[in-house]
Amino acid sequence: MIALRKLRQMESLPALAFSDALFLAADDHCRDASKNGLTSSIGSKDQSGMNSSPYSRVARYADARGVAESMTFGQDKATEVVLQMLIDASKREKIFDKGYCKAAVSTCKGKDFDLAVTNYADSVNLNQDGKDKISKVTNDAKDKLSKGIDIDMSKIENYNKLLVKYMEQQELARL
Repeated sequence: MIALRKLRQMESLPALAFSDALFLAADDHCRDASKNGLTSSIGSKDQSGMNSSPYSRVARYADARGVAESMTFGQDKATEVVLQMLIDASKREKIFDKGYCKAAVSTCKGKDFDLAVTNYADSVNLNQDGKDKISKVTNDAKDKLSKGIDIDMSKIENYNKLLVKYMEQQELARL
């Protein structure tokens, strides 16, 4: 009931802007996690011999501040990913954090599950490696970049209403 009350009381937030660097970092982790069966934001070892983190993956492509990451499993459509973010309390905190102004999502199919990785940041400035990678992406990746999910927080109200309705139905079913 607390989550339901919070959703009803939320005010609209500005839209999150798409970021190439956040997409590239999310895509790196999506591919790594699906290939290696990873289920957390800690990735495989990178070139330095350390396990990658959301910040280290974004730092490959940009100078960024306030980096965060969410992973959802089993969804491959934007609306399903956003709904999962609204249902899960820790993900809901990220999607509604007023500090984040940039975001990007990458989805991929793993051996055992579909995966979506979402990266957020409050500031992102593409570095030279990021610019080089963007200019060299394959046609498939270019297509994926052009279809990047730009999460429009003003439209989240519709998802909030859907979630509130779902939660009310679940509450009624328990009575």
